[in-house]
Amino acid sequence: MTEWKETLLGECIEITHGYAFSSEFFSDTPTDQVLLTPGNVKIGGGFNNSRFKYYNNNSPVPDRYLLYPGDIVIALTDLSSKGDILGCAAQVPGMKGEKILHNQRLGRVRMLSKKLNRLFLYWLLRTGEYRHHVLSTATGTTVKHTAPRRIENYRFYLPPLEEQIAIATLLNAVEAKIHLLEQCIDILQAKAMTIFRHWFSDIQHSIPLSTFGKIVCGKTPPKRVKDYFGGPIPFVKIPDMRQQVFITRTDDSLTYKGAATQPGKQIPPHSICVSCIATIGLVAFTAAWCHTNQQINTIIPLHHRNRCYLYCCLKTKTTYLETLGKGGTATLNINTGKFSQIPIPEPPQALLDKFYRTTHPLFHRILLNTRQVEQLTAVRDSLLPWLMSGKLKIKAKDT
Repeated sequence: MTEWKETLLGECIEITHGYAFSSEFFSDTPTDQVLLTPGNVKIGGGFNNSRFKYYNNNSPVPDRYLLYPGDIVIALTDLSSKGDILGCAAQVPGMKGEKILHNQRLGRVRMLSKKLNRLFLYWLLRTGEYRHHVLSTATGTTVKHTAPRRIENYRFYLPPLEEQIAIATLLNAVEAKIHLLEQCIDILQAKAMTIFRHWFSDIQHSIPLSTFGKIVCGKTPPKRVKDYFGGPIPFVKIPDMRQQVFITRTDDSLTYKGAATQPGKQIPPHSICVSCIATIGLVAFTAAWCHTNQQINTIIPLHHRNRCYLYCCLKTKTTYLETLGKGGTATLNINTGKFSQIPIPEPPQALLDKFYRTTHPLFHRILLNTRQVEQLTAVRDSLLPWLMSGKLKIKAKDT
């Protein structure tokens, strides 16, 4: 640790704002111009490739507002009051044939000194100490803001270059394994959805969703009773469903005492949750016995062999669910009555059984991969503070 030198981040990097591209040309329909925003930065850091915005304007974009694979970007604005992604960093991935535009709410890192390795910097920007610095100097209440100069004022201890490379190499290896598993999950789900569309696109007759199982609308126990929260029972909320096929972890949980206040709200594994208030149409399997809040409706299938079909069917109904949830109010809302009546095509039971036999192994592998991602994420997150503080030493030959 004696070789680690206290360093001002601004001596090693410069952070520049992007351009205020006109929202008039924002689009959810893919074009050859991808506009990166803070939504492309994950909580804690890393690139989120599920929330792309596109820019539908062919006017020339100055070179200084184009991003390239490997660039490090930092979220300078966060719409959440907690600042979940404020200051978090992501590396821009490769995108075939697409221009990558630099939005003004992101900062781009330009390296100024060779004494700081770019990949080591990426992990430095994911440490708890750095995040504390960003949040303690942020402005705003409802919307949080930081600025390039504030980030550049962060002080840290910089190890020798070889040690930086060794640390970054180890953490990158764990991250690469996580990304590979996540890609496999996407491929497996896409395969199941392709089979679903191929087999069931011609089914004409539909029946209410409630015919296939029990419908449960979630509920939150009284928050004033602290003894109801913080126990072993997962308590599912909409953020726990994002980008998940199986809900294997939740931010909140209930005690047995809290769960006992609402025994009719208990949800078994392999039930299908659907977000029905504000954010409409997220669909995910439960992975364990759990409870959900009131923003989620759940179907507990009567027969296990129908669950893969119901999941895929509900995944295809995003537009329908959004329309159903409008109902003339500002906040989208699908109540339990409407949810129960969602029309579901009724195939022959023999075809449902065949679909289950075909797709269940795919979903089982997704669950196993999801649990492995969880384990590797825990390993990465536990290694990070030890490696970046010098408490855990690593040499180049170890990697």
